[in-house]
Formats: sequence, C-alpha cells, structure tokens
Amino acid sequence: MDYKRFHFLATVQLLWSSLTIAQNVPLTQNVSVISLVRKDTVFLRWAPLDASTWLKTNQTGYKVERYTMVRNGQIIDPPERKILIENFIPAPAAEWERLVKREPQAVVAAQALLGERFELDLKNTDVMQIANKANENDQRFSFALFSADRSRGVATALALYLEDASPKKGERYLYRVISEKGGAEAGRGSVFVNMDEPTYLPPPEIQSISEKEGFVELTLSNPLGKSMYSYYVLERSADSVRFAPLDQLPSIQLQHENISSKIYLTDTLPVSVPKGYYRVKGMTPFARSGPPSGIRSVNRSMSLNNPEITDVNSINNTSFAIAWEFDVNQNARTELPSAKSRRV
Repeated sequence: MDYKRFHFLATVQLLWSSLTIAQNVPLTQNVSVISLVRKDTVFLRWAPLDASTWLKTNQTGYKVERYTMVRNGQIIDPPERKILIENFIPAPAAEWERLVKREPQAVVAAQALLGERFELDLKNTDVMQIANKANENDQRFSFALFSADRSRGVATALALYLEDASPKKGERYLYRVISEKGGAEAGRGSVFVNMDEPTYLPPPEIQSISEKEGFVELTLSNPLGKSMYSYYVLERSADSVRFAPLDQLPSIQLQHENISSKIYLTDTLPVSVPKGYYRVKGMTPFARSGPPSGIRSVNRSMSLNNPEITDVNSINNTSFAIAWEFDVNQNARTELPSAKSRRV
C-alpha cells in the first residue's frame, strides 16, 4: 500500500474513533451504508442488516450526518459536521397511494411496510401457510429492500435513500446514518467518500453462451463482492444495434461460500429471430445501471420434427400412396415437401 494513502487512512480512522468516543457512541454498526459518487453529487443507500432492526428503525427514523474529514489534502481536526436530514421516516399511506400509480415496485414495498398480512401465495398448502406466517417479518424485510433496489422512489419512501448535492472536489467525507429516539439507538452505519474518486462500475463479463433449439443460456463471471450490482438485466437484439431488456424477473445471485460464483441467465429465442445478439447490464441498489457487457451472439438451431405417417396404400402392387402429417410452421425451415401425400 502507498505510504501516503496508508497514513491518510490511519489518521482518518483515528479521527473517527476519537469522534465516536467523544460522543459516547458505540462502534457497532447494524446498518449497511453504500455510496455512489457522480461528479458533484453523492448518492447514499442504506439498509438494516436484519428484519428486527428494520422494524425498529421504521419507527425511530434516521438522521444522516456528513463529516468533512479532508480538504485539498489537509486533514480537518475536528471534522466539520453537517446534518443532511433528521427524523427521516418511511412515507405515510397517502404518499404510498400516489407512488403506487407511478412505480410498479411500490406495490410490493407498500404491502411489506403497511400491509396487515404479508404472505407469498406460492402454494396453497397448510405447510406453506405456516412457513409464511413464521417468516412474515423476514419476507417483509427482504421484499421491501429488493423493491428499493429497483426504484429510487421506493427507496426514498422507505427512508433508505438520500442524495447529497453539496459536496466539493478535493474533499473527503464520512457519512453517518443513525437511528435513535429518546436516547435509545436502533441502528447506525457509516461510509467514507472521496470526491476525487468517482464510483467505478465494471461491465459484466459474459463467460459463455450456448443455444439448443431456441433455448439460450448465458453464464456470467460473478462480479458481486467486487462491484455494486444487486441484480442483472438481460438484453436482446436482432441486429446487434437496438437492444431491449427482456421481460423477465431480475437475475440475482445468492451469496454463499458453497454456491458457485457463476450467474446463469436464460432466454427463449423466437422462431422469427434466426440470430440473437445479447448483452447484460448490472443494476445497482441505486436503481442505476452500469455499462453493458460485450455483445455475444447465437444462431437459432432448428430440430426437425419427424413427420407422422397416417396412411399407406398399395396401388396395383407397383407403387404406394403415402400420407403424412407435418407441422406447416416447419415447412419454411426444412426441405421436406409441403404436400401431405406423395406416390413412391
């Protein structure tokens, strides 16, 4: 590590430790905070680490603070504090009603936050109903956060998103997200931001692509953990120029040390598209996409359906009249005759 950078990090950590000790603040963080730096704006997203913390912070609300730690290479001691927002709580029901009309993701988030019951009707069985009731809070928490990942409006309504448009070049900040009420703390988290280092979003890498009878499978090298993507969108084109996202569920990767680090995306190539071009975009928790991957293509293979012989008649013992049935949609793609019968 570069010595100057190490010295800066060590000094900032020391200032941060002194700041927390002076305010009698515990160092335990149970709210994850990430940032996205774009020119003169910092986008902040945060989320409690568990359903229990989420339920508490929904009641206590959040306070977001910014500490200027460095300006033009000079460490500021003590850091300059600015409160960006106080008592930031989820939106009331009336605001959710308006948001639902504009944001499809708001329906799930509103139900997770405000609904009396939240059950996924996956299977109409008593076992599933019991499991859903037992895990209701976890379901609310998970689906609310995933909806926030897909919509900035939803994330704001859930009090999990904030934009800071007042940062300046040459400055480095510590952002703190705190949830407390009446001296009792429900959650906290923090993130460091360098305004001279815009957030880099790497393009996904399509590792392989295969096709069989119109079924296309793509494999991605999993960049999660090295980047900021929470899910992926597969796009297809018939001419390699005009791409459109496929109407399918987002592709996410469950993180587990024993699970393959690869991500699989699939598509069914229509018969009308003899050659498909594909690319993938990663979507951040800020509902913003990163740059697209490189373009990969496949040709649609055609399997011949065997004609079904329906009748065979001998004609004067010298020839046969054979009748068959065949999918007429296959005629344009094969060299088989379109007639239903022929003498041989």
